[in-house]
Amino acid sequence: MAATAVVFVFAFLLAAAAMAVAASPVPAIYVFGDSLADVGNNNHLPTLLRADFPHNGIDYPGGKATGRFSNGKNSVDFLAETLGLATSPPYLALTSSSNPNYVNGVNFASGGAGVSNATNKDQCISFDQQLDYFSSVSASLEQSLGPAQASAHLAKSLFAVTIGSNDIIHYAKSNPGSGDPSPQQFADTLVQTLTPQLRRLYGLGARKLVFLGTGPVGCCPSLRELSAAKACSAVANDASVRYNAGAASLLAGMAASHADLHYALFDSSAALLQYIDQPAAHGFAEAKAACCGLGDMNAKIACTPLSVYCANRTDHVFWDFYHPTETTAKKLTATAFDGSAPLIFPPAEMDPSSKTKSTTITACGLLLLCVSFSAKLVHGGLVPALYVLGDSQADVGNNNNLPLSLARADFPCNGIDYPGQQPTGRFSNGYNFVDFLATSLGLASPPAYHSVYNTTGSYSPYISTASTLLPEGQCFSFDHQIERDFFRVHSELVRQLGQPQAMAHLARSIFAVAIGGNDIIDRALLPAADAELNVEATAIVSPRQFIDSLAQTLRRQLQRLYNLGMRMLFFVGAAPIRCVPLMRELSRLAVTATATATGGCHQGANDMSAQYNTAVASLLRDMSTEHRDFQYSFFDTSTALMEYINEPEANGYDEVRAACCGLGDNNAMYRCGRVSTVCPDRTNHVFWDLVHPTKTTSRKLTSVAFDGSRPLVSPINLHVMPTGRFTPRSDNKLTTKEVAPWVATQAQRKAVSALRFSRFETTCARLIGGGRGHMLVDGAGAGAGGTCAWAIVAAAASRSVMARNRAAAVAMASKSFTAALFLATTLLLAAAATMAQAPVPARAGTIHKHMPPATANYSCTAAAMAVAASPVPAIYVFGDSLADVGNNNHLPTLLRADFPHNGIDYPGGKATGRFSNGKNSVDFLAETLGLATSPPYLALTSSSNPNYVNGVNFASGGAGVSNATNKDQCISFDQQLDYFSSVSASLAQSLGPAQASAHLAKSLFAVTIGSNDIIHYAKSNPGSGDPSPQQFADTLVQTLTPQLRRLYGLGARKLVFLGTGPVGCCPSLRELSAAKACSAVANDASVRYNAGAASLLAGMAASHADLHYALFDSSAALLQYIDQPAAHGFAEAKAACCGLGDMNAKIACTPLSVYCANRTDHVFWDFYHPTETTAKKLTATAFDGSAPLIFPVNIRQLSAI
Repeated sequence: MAATAVVFVFAFLLAAAAMAVAASPVPAIYVFGDSLADVGNNNHLPTLLRADFPHNGIDYPGGKATGRFSNGKNSVDFLAETLGLATSPPYLALTSSSNPNYVNGVNFASGGAGVSNATNKDQCISFDQQLDYFSSVSASLEQSLGPAQASAHLAKSLFAVTIGSNDIIHYAKSNPGSGDPSPQQFADTLVQTLTPQLRRLYGLGARKLVFLGTGPVGCCPSLRELSAAKACSAVANDASVRYNAGAASLLAGMAASHADLHYALFDSSAALLQYIDQPAAHGFAEAKAACCGLGDMNAKIACTPLSVYCANRTDHVFWDFYHPTETTAKKLTATAFDGSAPLIFPPAEMDPSSKTKSTTITACGLLLLCVSFSAKLVHGGLVPALYVLGDSQADVGNNNNLPLSLARADFPCNGIDYPGQQPTGRFSNGYNFVDFLATSLGLASPPAYHSVYNTTGSYSPYISTASTLLPEGQCFSFDHQIERDFFRVHSELVRQLGQPQAMAHLARSIFAVAIGGNDIIDRALLPAADAELNVEATAIVSPRQFIDSLAQTLRRQLQRLYNLGMRMLFFVGAAPIRCVPLMRELSRLAVTATATATGGCHQGANDMSAQYNTAVASLLRDMSTEHRDFQYSFFDTSTALMEYINEPEANGYDEVRAACCGLGDNNAMYRCGRVSTVCPDRTNHVFWDLVHPTKTTSRKLTSVAFDGSRPLVSPINLHVMPTGRFTPRSDNKLTTKEVAPWVATQAQRKAVSALRFSRFETTCARLIGGGRGHMLVDGAGAGAGGTCAWAIVAAAASRSVMARNRAAAVAMASKSFTAALFLATTLLLAAAATMAQAPVPARAGTIHKHMPPATANYSCTAAAMAVAASPVPAIYVFGDSLADVGNNNHLPTLLRADFPHNGIDYPGGKATGRFSNGKNSVDFLAETLGLATSPPYLALTSSSNPNYVNGVNFASGGAGVSNATNKDQCISFDQQLDYFSSVSASLAQSLGPAQASAHLAKSLFAVTIGSNDIIHYAKSNPGSGDPSPQQFADTLVQTLTPQLRRLYGLGARKLVFLGTGPVGCCPSLRELSAAKACSAVANDASVRYNAGAASLLAGMAASHADLHYALFDSSAALLQYIDQPAAHGFAEAKAACCGLGDMNAKIACTPLSVYCANRTDHVFWDFYHPTETTAKKLTATAFDGSAPLIFPVNIRQLSAI
């Protein structure tokens, strides 16, 4: 009988649980966060951070103090009420129950909690601990409901998170100074910690996430009270805004990666500031002082039973010195629930059955997501938003809002490959370039401006409305987009953010413009007689004048955008209009000799596209000269797309003439529509319809625009532009800053390799570009005196390759070999003789400025031999044993390597003090740049006249970020900086301050530091009472911050930071494990330290426009060799080559040690350090690799700046 009753009760409970799950579109709310959401968890903790006493709760039903930090209810109460749910109970109250009910929601929030576990440690439930608790709740739900129903239940539930305020308050109260992280750096660190936390929440089942951003914590009474003027803390508010922006970026990235994740982010900072700035307008009388507390503004002491409190809580914004009143919480929740962008966003709607809304912030066809840190780290968080203006190439649905327009694509078969096979208004079978551009920048694909604002008007995606053939009401003109649409967005930004912050936001945003193609098509369609004679109809006499008119109009429009805040422009040049299916078909029908000669392309549109692109490039150069804060990236769509058309198979296409979707011959007689024929394989077609590319083509073109180089992208690509690493030149000359790796075609490489001058090849390859060797040197002409032999061959080969005649290029190179070799030899000998007589000064300028007068005519040749002719005159090295080239030889230390078997593979088999069997990374870095290895500083000090101009190496084996690491056994990093300070002073004395500064600004500063700190930390076997890997890494970065800032202050402007490797996998730490496994603690600390260094450098670069850097993720790079040794040419990735004991890892490499016969197949030389082979491979990756291993630019690109 009892058993039957138990079964009945259990069945009843299961049924009740199932009913609860199905009863509402939102069955439950699971809450995480701090005191803004705590409903009583801290009541169960031995903590001072509690609110379960009067006067808290004075307005709560029954006048009861519940543990809420409020006079009544808080935001999560009102959220639950609005959804028709009961407030989720505190987790720690449920745990005392023998049968806790987790189905109806649980609140894990704890007063004092922060993103960092160190915030109010031991006084609250940390956010990570809250997630641990939820993990057990999730498991319990699976057990009670079954895995499938539990997963469905969680997917429908809301997950509310409010976290970060306490971290920011602690940061602001620490009074951060010049040696501390900036608000941006601090916010980046928080977001880095938040990232795995929110990802874990998703992994535990969260699919509907409400993220309540931090408020303007600098305006809470407690922080105001610290100011004599009772003003808001600018530092705290700045950090809050940046943290919210970073969280927005993080969530956008997560949503892009997980289609089933939906979120709403509430900008609490902007919302609450409205009440603070205009209290009366929102029903408040007091927005500065707390209602309950003691002291000035009731903000000295928290609300306690001894405090005074205001009689009318409804007219106060703040209840106590940190928290809002019940009234404020209610108003904020109402805004979050039913409000719109920019206070609550983003665009992707949640489950339609849910009442909780998710809306958008939009710009001209774009999502305006104010972000500061991208999870992909494409640009270190430097692109907050993307604004797009233009024509159908970029339209994502604006024309859908013009009911009378024929220029629409919101019907099948458009969108056949879009998610859900949905026609969105994109003139494509799927995504267009805007989607791929947004993805590359780490942003969500944007909604259409007019879909959000639901406005209609006169449209024309043309530069000049006078040249259009479309009537009014068919589209939104470019002027309309600027003067009405974007101006509205600009005004809204100023209203929301204030003028300074709005302009700062726009200055960091990217503006993408694709315009002009329709003008050219219309002009090409005019009959020849009319084009020349009907002046009134066309307002243009000739194609040249037509292009000039377009350029003049465009100049005015782009200047207007500049005046409205545009500072970074990505301009998409006109496509090869002559070869789109529509124009080909017209050529075929005309059956002209021109059409036959051009293989079907419409010759009338041929020159105009090229002329237009040239004119645009010219006006952009002029703008960049006129406005020094203006940067641009111009994409030559015509040339890029013609490569696909001329060489389809090489680029993965089968069809380049016909449209995929349409009717008639080549599907080019009528546009893509419901009754059109559609090709079965869209991936092998260049064109989707009459004029637009396929999704595949758009993706490929965007990839080139984002990471490509001259001549397709100039002067810089989109990957580099947001970092502020480049200042465009006013002329059209290629300099050493404008590296064009694309020109290194097979023909050129064959031509150059025949010369057998490896360094000569390296230097010229950096200088030549697109067959324009005669323009490399300011003031030099096209004669032999102004060019080098390699440039003669390579430029000619390049021109042939550009003409698609690779065979001719190779033949030309072969025929030119004898003459080129003779000329090169003559120039080399002449330059060498002259250089022997006159040392080459190292100062800024173009190539001939580096050369003594007698050698100016041998610029390219001499550059291959002279340090001063290189864009990098010297390398200054700092760090540890990975970069030491002999400093420790001069110290009374055990940390030395000036004995065998070290150096066994070094030239001469000599032990030089390098911790390697041969050369190390700084040797290979110098070689690649054509420089000599920088000598050890302590070796130079013994000279009566030390030469510091050619570089100095300060690295010392055993050094760490902390001065305590291997103290008295090495040159600490701070001491290295002291030494460099004296070198800098010496350079200023010998060269003069201005020239010394210019020299250092062009030099590379290589830093590799941190490994020894992490090894010591891991070997200490950190336990529960010790710093976590994150805390340890944070401490290192805090110490590193003033060090790198000091280096900048001493003149460093090009910084190569080599992150720590996977030190947990070095033989010494593996040997400590019974399983010979990598040390997870060490590797974890290394990854976190590298992430912190990345954030630090990004912040420094944002603060110093003249600072450029390349960060190499040694950890990720070296792990590739360790995890897949055979794939990278290694046979042994665990044991050391030289040493004694198990894995040769018990004792260091000494003359008594054994060593392996073949060092090239070992990853590690000794128990800590890589072999020469490993160092060489890693340096090559850092020099010419790409993100995510080296970013934001590689060393080659950094050197060319």
